[in-house]
Amino acid sequence: MKKAVVWTIVIPCFNKGNLVLEALASVQAAVGTTTYEIIIVDDESSDPITLLVLETVKKQEHVTVIRQKNVGLSGARNTGIAHSSGTYVFFLDNDDVISNNFLELTERTLNEHPEASFTYPDTVFFGEREGLRQAQPFDAARLQINNYIPSACVFRGEVIRTFRYDTTFPALEDWDMLLTLLEAGHTGVPTRGAFLFYRIIKKTSLTTEYSQNNKWVELLNSVRAKHGLLGKSSSRQQDFLLYKVYPLLAPIVLALQKRRFQQTLRNHHYLHHEYTRLTHQS
Repeated sequence: MKKAVVWTIVIPCFNKGNLVLEALASVQAAVGTTTYEIIIVDDESSDPITLLVLETVKKQEHVTVIRQKNVGLSGARNTGIAHSSGTYVFFLDNDDVISNNFLELTERTLNEHPEASFTYPDTVFFGEREGLRQAQPFDAARLQINNYIPSACVFRGEVIRTFRYDTTFPALEDWDMLLTLLEAGHTGVPTRGAFLFYRIIKKTSLTTEYSQNNKWVELLNSVRAKHGLLGKSSSRQQDFLLYKVYPLLAPIVLALQKRRFQQTLRNHHYLHHEYTRLTHQS
């Protein structure tokens, strides 16, 4: 009898084929003896290297490559959800990687917290910026002000398969999904010690593009309006933090974050080893 799939890892892909291999390798190093499936959703990549990489990896055991017309990140994730069968579903951007204890620790967290529908890791930034953001306790009120939870959430499959990402949002789709889950009565819990290595690539993300002009405010207000937050004190607090406080404190915060990160590296052998390896490859 075929064993039930414990893990579904969905990797949306639009070009960056060389980085897809790193993301895939990090997952394969983390699965251990558990049953799993990796679904790479190719959102109509055009880069020849990426196409060659995808033709190669789809021959690997446990790997499925689904090619579709370009519909954006949310649409690619939705395709992954529709084809998933795992007890746990995890979305990994194709330019990021995970620690080799990531799946084990996040699965343990959800087993120990049956009330939680998802969990989220610590985040290590590398590339154009370095730093460590430790996963914070779940706070519904704080989530309504801003999304402090990383995109690399692990969801219970039975929960996430009843939802879909909103494809009308070109960015902030993670925040929108978490607010949707919150409205449906779902909560999360952090997993400390499991690491997402989040690659900062200059001027490549839609989030970066939108945050640099007034479209960002329009997008924020669209998400707020959808979830009944427009005009509430939480949205005014967010505007104050984003446009008044953060520009003043950002240099200090980033400097402190970098300092704390360097201290963490010195005290954490695995993290130091992985960070060194990744930054030398970049």
